[in-house]
Amino acid sequence: MGPGRISNPGLAPQAITRLFLVDSLITLNWRSFLDALKHILLPSLSLGLFGLGIITRMMRSSMLEVISKDYVLLARAKGLSYGAAIRRHAVKNALLPVVTVIGVLYGVYLAGAIVIEVIFAWPGVGYFAYRSILKADQPAVLGFVLFIAAIYSCINLLVDFIYRFLDPRISF
Repeated sequence: MGPGRISNPGLAPQAITRLFLVDSLITLNWRSFLDALKHILLPSLSLGLFGLGIITRMMRSSMLEVISKDYVLLARAKGLSYGAAIRRHAVKNALLPVVTVIGVLYGVYLAGAIVIEVIFAWPGVGYFAYRSILKADQPAVLGFVLFIAAIYSCINLLVDFIYRFLDPRISF
């Protein structure tokens, strides 16, 4: 049992997936679930709140730009309510730059996970990379970099597929 995952080792659920939240849900161990949730809350907020401001500002500016476009004004002129015009015509087009920012931020989150795992003593891939760097374990560091590069490439591919879903005019 690594530090930072649960306050009382006696609360640890039966290891099925080795993820405390999932294992405690599978075994219906609610005390363990609440304790693990309490311990994951602060690291999650620390990592997640960083990009929230960037994404929110980007979505706001993108929506303000799209709302003034002719096709949204035309939908309103044809009698569509404001909310329906936003939902049907503006949101998908406003999401394109936001999806791009989220894809780029994912790389920042991967790097930030290392810092968060070290600060909160959360045993994970980031903590493993940190310890490997300190030990100068070159094969482990190279493996970690390759792993992160593969994940980041898959995320960029996923962003391209999401573009196609959001805007049918985009083709591969």
